[in-house]
Amino acid sequence: MAKGTEIVKYAGGRSWEEAFFADPPKTPPVNLYEREDAFLLIATTPGVPKSDVRVAVEGEEIVIRGRNADDLSEVEPVFEETPYGNFARRVRLGRTIDPARIEAFYDNGRLVVALPKRRAPDGFDVEIE
Repeated sequence: MAKGTEIVKYAGGRSWEEAFFADPPKTPPVNLYEREDAFLLIATTPGVPKSDVRVAVEGEEIVIRGRNADDLSEVEPVFEETPYGNFARRVRLGRTIDPARIEAFYDNGRLVVALPKRRAPDGFDVEIE
């Protein structure tokens, strides 16, 4: 057995390789931040060009879709942590979001989606009938 490939079992009966190198998720990780006027949804998609990423509003969800192409077909992987192929991530929009004003920016594998909050109407009097 090659150095560094010893199988060490831990609780649950899996080796550390099985635990550490388990199938990675097929969705990009996201972080959500809040500003006074908007939420910022940030997804990281390293190695994915802007032309392979799409953002859409579908019903009450924002959907991030893309494709991470594997351009190393001539080599045999020992292990891979980066998932290749199509991915999709759905995030439910709250009622406080104004879908008509959503904007997205992409730079260097980082997608920023600005989710503007609905503007609160100014106060007004209600006529009593």
